Amino acid sequence: MGFYQPLAVPDEQVVALADLCDTDRLVINSLRFWLASTEGKSAVWGEYSRRFGAGHGRRTLKSFEHLLIALAKGTVRHLIHRPCQCGGVSEDERTIAALVSHAALGETAQAIACASVIARPEAVLGVVEAARLYGEQALLRSAPRTLH
Repeated sequence: MGFYQPLAVPDEQVVALADLCDTDRLVINSLRFWLASTEGKSAVWGEYSRRFGAGHGRRTLKSFEHLLIALAKGTVRHLIHRPCQCGGVSEDERTIAALVSHAALGETAQAIACASVIARPEAVLGVVEAARLYGEQALLRSAPRTLH
């Protein structure tokens, strides 16, 4: 998808991926792997299947794809992501992880604030809704993390 570009120059303030909670790491790693390659997409599916079982994993993957579509249609600029094995996190990755978490928890005002940073005004509510659906599928369930 053309709405993301890899980060070529390191940020001045780098947040470590390892310092984030499991749910934020899941969102960020899913984005990174999905955007990296066909093998990365298979890794995301494998992670969701392991975490949630085949049926729920498939629904989670579908909601993740809907989030990516909403972002692709609604972003104000290319979003920045880091390579799969990078230990740091871009500001856009942190924003998307926070968006998904807030939306999943029903913290609509915070989710809208996050979406407003990366999405056009007319797309904000659609991005928040897609994040909520994905977050409810992926983040409100607990299981060990293996995607890294």
